[in-house]
Amino acid sequence: MADPKHLRLLKQSVDTWNEWRANNYGTIPDLVGADLQGINLAGADLSRGNFHQANLGYANLFGVDLGGANLSRANLSAANLSGAFINKANIRKANLCGAQLWVAQLFQTDLAGAILNEADLSDAELGRANLSHARLTRTKLCGANLGDARLTHAELLEVRANGTNFQGAILTGMYLVSWDIDRTTQLSDAICEYIYLREYQDKLTCKIHVDERCPGVGDRNFEPGEFAKLFQSSPETLDFAFTGGIEWRAFLGAFERLCRSMPENDFTIGAMETRQGGTIVVRVRICDPCNREQVEKFFKQAYQDELQALDKRDDRSLSAKERQSIVTHRTQSADLLEIVRSLARNRPPLEEFDRVESDGVTRSETRSPWDATLEIPSELGESKLFSQRRWLI
Repeated sequence: MADPKHLRLLKQSVDTWNEWRANNYGTIPDLVGADLQGINLAGADLSRGNFHQANLGYANLFGVDLGGANLSRANLSAANLSGAFINKANIRKANLCGAQLWVAQLFQTDLAGAILNEADLSDAELGRANLSHARLTRTKLCGANLGDARLTHAELLEVRANGTNFQGAILTGMYLVSWDIDRTTQLSDAICEYIYLREYQDKLTCKIHVDERCPGVGDRNFEPGEFAKLFQSSPETLDFAFTGGIEWRAFLGAFERLCRSMPENDFTIGAMETRQGGTIVVRVRICDPCNREQVEKFFKQAYQDELQALDKRDDRSLSAKERQSIVTHRTQSADLLEIVRSLARNRPPLEEFDRVESDGVTRSETRSPWDATLEIPSELGESKLFSQRRWLI
């Protein structure tokens, strides 16, 4: 239970509270379990305070001093902690879902087991912080410093880590799914023996699990520097996710518009994958650094424009039954197996051509437009044909 006097002073005003703290520096604020949801404490001196299991959801904690405070198991969901001083605090198993921690100071802070899903830690100081077993789903770490931090068995799912410093961080046993890094992400000297990859969803609990060990050969571990080389060497990519189906005509139109508007980036489609719930992800490779948010915004708007144009045209020319068929087709188009079946059904016809062998005899052969044929001279001066099948989606 929180101390009634401390709770009353805190709720009066920040100025009243800070004055009391200045005159009673040796007193540790007791706010255990206090309900402070939505309170405005911007600029308050909360250092060394005991907020164990306190409710600070949606609170304005901009620029507060929480150095050395106990926030274990506290609710800080959607709280604004931007610019806050939280060095050496205990935030174990706290709920920080959607919290704003932009430029926050969390040096040597204990965040073990904390839930940081969709939190914004951009440009935050997390040097030597303990994030072991923490959960970071769609968390923003852009520009943050995690040098020498501990992330053993932390869950990083679709984390944005552009420009993040992981130098000297302990990443062994980290669970990793589709993180977003680029050339400015620093992984050198990161300590990592192995990580876990692959995503699946428990049908009973709906919990996302990741369980494929990497490296996966026996009990082999990464060699020093191997983890950084494996991930840092990858080109920059952007993931475009589509839920509830995809209209490939609109996608192609939007992608071509993107390429025309930013030709210096040389966009190429690198991969496609399906995820739980029918979501399809198209991964686009980028050669040159670019404004990623600008690219995403441009593409999404272009896709919607193309989709609306197609829908208007279909509404004018198609029956209700035919329009429903298109909706069904879009849903099926998110199934990669359906894409493969479509390719198989629509394989171009074989073309017949004549080939002259080295013995002077002309023979008739067939070739598909999907076959790329290379003529390579042998050491004896004869010609040999080598065919490479290219499957394009």
